[in-house]
Amino acid sequence: MFLLSDARLSRILEDTLWHWAGLVVGVIVMIVAVVLIRGWLRDDDDPAIEDQQMLRQIAELQRRGELSGEEYRSIKGRIIGRMDQTETIASYPPSHTEGSRQESGS
Repeated sequence: MFLLSDARLSRILEDTLWHWAGLVVGVIVMIVAVVLIRGWLRDDDDPAIEDQQMLRQIAELQRRGELSGEEYRSIKGRIIGRMDQTETIASYPPSHTEGSRQESGS
């Protein structure tokens, strides 16, 4: 078995230090890229669908008695307010197709 002396081991580590540092930096960059891409793709989710799912879940909790009527109404009011706000933002400015429909209906 070939044993490395301390001096030889130190020399090998010094010679390959930049390679190891580059590898570590490369792995970190890859991890950051994956996290950013996943976050970017998840931002495309429709918040209206998430809000509808949340309404179903809180209705189920209220039905099972885990939420009081007051808690249910409070949470539901906040979700519906957020849904109304999202719909207002989504509908402004009116798209070209909506304007065409209004003009053709007149």
